[in-house]
Amino acid sequence: MEKVLCIEDLERKLEQFQIILTNSDNVKKDILELTEQMVEMVANYKKTQIDFQLICNHLNTTLFVTDDRGYVCYVNPSYEERTGLKKEYILGKTIFELQKENVIQCDVIPRMLKEEKPINAIGYVVSTDYRGFVAGIPVKDENGKLRYAITTDWDVMSIMEMENRLKQLQKGEIPDSTDEAGSVSVHTADEEEILYTSDVMRDLISLAKTVAQTDVSVLITGETGTGKELLSKVIVKYSCRADNTYIKVNCAAIPQDLLESELFGYEEGAFTGAKRGGKKGAFEQADGGTILLDEIGELPFQVQAKLLRVLQENEVNRVGGQQAIKLNVRVIAATNRNLLQEIRNGNFREDLYYRLNILPLELPPLRDRSEDIPFLVGRFLEEFDEKYKKITLIEADAMQLLRHYDWPGNIRELRNMMERLVILGKDGRITCSEIQKVLGVTGICVSTDQKEKYTLKEAVEQFEKQMIQNAILKEGNKKKASEALGCERTTFLKKCKRYEIE
Repeated sequence: MEKVLCIEDLERKLEQFQIILTNSDNVKKDILELTEQMVEMVANYKKTQIDFQLICNHLNTTLFVTDDRGYVCYVNPSYEERTGLKKEYILGKTIFELQKENVIQCDVIPRMLKEEKPINAIGYVVSTDYRGFVAGIPVKDENGKLRYAITTDWDVMSIMEMENRLKQLQKGEIPDSTDEAGSVSVHTADEEEILYTSDVMRDLISLAKTVAQTDVSVLITGETGTGKELLSKVIVKYSCRADNTYIKVNCAAIPQDLLESELFGYEEGAFTGAKRGGKKGAFEQADGGTILLDEIGELPFQVQAKLLRVLQENEVNRVGGQQAIKLNVRVIAATNRNLLQEIRNGNFREDLYYRLNILPLELPPLRDRSEDIPFLVGRFLEEFDEKYKKITLIEADAMQLLRHYDWPGNIRELRNMMERLVILGKDGRITCSEIQKVLGVTGICVSTDQKEKYTLKEAVEQFEKQMIQNAILKEGNKKKASEALGCERTTFLKKCKRYEIE
């Protein structure tokens, strides 16, 4: 059996080589024999050792390696391909030089060199606008001295696509590699976007497109900031009225004494200050197209009766007018109120509700689609970095905090927060502590709209879930959160699993 060479064997041969040089009478012959032995041993060594560089060169994931001083000593082809940075340009330079040249915006390696511990963050390559999840690993020798700092990264969009495909497999579905439904989906309507990666939103948008093919009334419900107006535009975009007029009326923004004339128009002389010749209302302006009645739950009771007639008869009477004007308008209504509760309270007509609620669409709150948060954060950072000429990165732990927050203001609150963090950020990095300062997490966030939907048992469960979420957000991890709440760790983890808290 051929002996495997170890480094000690080679060292012994070198010692023999030194002895020959000093003691041997027939130096030339002995050196030649020993050299031949060493060449053979090295050849055998190469045969028996794994060529790690060859392996690294064929990895799909990226590798970026510096020494303990930050000098770049290796990058693999995947890194070059993904970032657009060639090894000829970066090898031999320090990570600090590359940051100073504004080539790489990622502080994982500088922090590893300083803290000598694993670091995770979102990295950014300026030249290609590439963002990836970066994992940093410090490599130490047997004495615990730092030798190398290594990073590898994954494209954020690829991670989300894999997450969605995994969910499909868990449901027993076979994802088609050519089907875009399992990947990150972005739908545009009039230059505005509904951004999502979650299954619940994918199903909702699919339903909205189906609804769009009909011509009946649609009622969109959802909490404030969930994107009800954007969803209405998706319906319009995929309808046969897409090229016709689209009118939006915010029922809560118009004074009640003007609301009727704004919706239905008025004739000349209908009231003091009425225009000569009268004026078309929103319904007449939308004739042939679509009208969105936003915040319809704020509509005064007396106006609701007239709206019901418009929906039933497809005609409108202007204020002060006698003649009915025929209309061809599709109505989309939206509200953040619980209209069934408003009916019980005597604030909303039941017959109008059922006339509007033929095809209901309910937008989920952001807390129920937390898998969308990383993608939304990435898009908002891109938007505000471009707007304010900055480059902002978010740490992985900070992203987890965002996923655990309750988001009573939903996407609007998230967007506003990201803009604030970009504006106020000093070192281009969003950390856990900065997010906690902005959120001011001191209590439990349960919106009043949501409380009304719950039985006592459901309300208690929701309260418990949010206490756990906020404890994790405040303490940074589940271990500390369980201790802060005075809950046994096993019980705490069971509750996290029950409430699907990551």
